[in-house]
Amino acid sequence: MLEKGNDDWDNDSWELSNWFTKVAKTVKPHSYSQMIAWAKTAHDIWQKNGTPPEELRAKTKPNWRKDLQIYEQRMRARKIKQNRIFN
Repeated sequence: MLEKGNDDWDNDSWELSNWFTKVAKTVKPHSYSQMIAWAKTAHDIWQKNGTPPEELRAKTKPNWRKDLQIYEQRMRARKIKQNRIFN
């Protein structure tokens, strides 16, 4: 629990974290630990070079949109199967 008067948390850090995590979720949606690792790496690269995470995503995974669509379709199909089994 945070002690009263602890000012370690700031809104700018929170927004940066959300920015990198949001992009990482499109690159590594299947694994939370891989998503966080990618976000941390992207943040380090951004601090060194100023390369935004969207640009890094485009360089490392040029077909990210298609891959994300396939992943989302598989997740929807899995939910439908689970609903049929348990209902």
